[in-house]
Amino acid sequence: MNLLAGDLMLLLLDERTGHLMADSTRTPRVLAGAVLLDLIDAGAIRLAEPGDEAKRGRIVVSANKSADPILGDALATIEAARPMKPRAAIEKLSKGLQPKVLHRLADEGLVHIEHHRTLGIFPRTAWMPSGHRKELRDRLTPPFAHPDAPVEPRAAALISLLSAADAAPKILRDRDRRVVTQRAKEIAAGDWAAKAARDAVQAVDAALTAAVVVSAVVTGSA
Repeated sequence: MNLLAGDLMLLLLDERTGHLMADSTRTPRVLAGAVLLDLIDAGAIRLAEPGDEAKRGRIVVSANKSADPILGDALATIEAARPMKPRAAIEKLSKGLQPKVLHRLADEGLVHIEHHRTLGIFPRTAWMPSGHRKELRDRLTPPFAHPDAPVEPRAAALISLLSAADAAPKILRDRDRRVVTQRAKEIAAGDWAAKAARDAVQAVDAALTAAVVVSAVVTGSA
C-alpha cells in the first residue's frame, strides 16, 4: 500500500544530501497526521458524532485491523486508548514513527542508505531518495503554477501537511517562497476533503504549535 506518510517522507528528504528538510519537532507529527489521513481514507477511523458513545470530535475506530503494518500499529495504538481527540492521537502516533517509515522506504527501494562521518568523526546516515521523489514533486506543482485549477485530493493532503511543517517552499524551491507559503495555506484551508480529514490536518497544526512552544520554554529555561 502506498502510504501518504511514505510520500510525505520522500518529499521531506533533500535529494542532494539525504537529510530531512523539516526539524525533529515537526517531522514525526506531520507523519502521524499523514497516518491519520490514511486511516480515515481507509474507513478505519472516523470522528464521533451525536449519538456515538464517545464525545463528539474524538476518534472512533470503525475497523479493528489493517493489512498494512504501519497503519495496523497505529490503529492498535488508537484502539488501546480511550477515545482521543486527533491532536492527542498525533502525539501518541508520532513516537517511533519516523524510523519505521524511513526503513520501509529503504526496503521498497525508494531510498538508498548512505553512512558517512561529519568532520571525519561523527557518524551520520543519509537517506538518498530515488527518482520517485521528483515524480511526487511534479504532481504538487500544478496547484502553484495554475492557482485556479482544481487540486487533486492526495496532492492537497500532501501540500496541507507540508504547509503545517513549514516545508512547502523547501520542496518547491524554484518558486517564490512567499507565494508558495501563501498558496499552500490556501489549499490547506480549502474544501479538499471530508471534515474528518481537514480536522486531522488542523490537529497537526495545533500539535506542532504546542510542541514548538514547549521546546522554546525548555530551551529558554536551560
